[in-house]
Amino acid sequence: MTVNLGFMSNYKAWRITLKYENAKNILPEELLTVLQYYAAGTCLYIPYLQPHIKQKYELSSQKQFLLQRNAQIVADYQRGISVKQLAMHYYLSKQAIYKIIKSSKN
Repeated sequence: MTVNLGFMSNYKAWRITLKYENAKNILPEELLTVLQYYAAGTCLYIPYLQPHIKQKYELSSQKQFLLQRNAQIVADYQRGISVKQLAMHYYLSKQAIYKIIKSSKN
């Protein structure tokens, strides 16, 4: 299943891809039988054994995207583009645009 979150024309689209596998193809039969008893017909999320902890200085791709987008919004505003036009272009409310502009001044 692919969910496309790329709703802005001039930005790289985000894609979240969830891959479903048939448990019958990857689990031993004994484990499959136990899982069928507890969770037959449901979707399960199986976490990694080791937690994937990011360092504080590492930014997720989503956060990097938002920082770049917000910087572009501020730059566009400083060039004289109206808040209404920015809101329409970035599919945000005028209040969200004002909040981004205000947070950039701090």
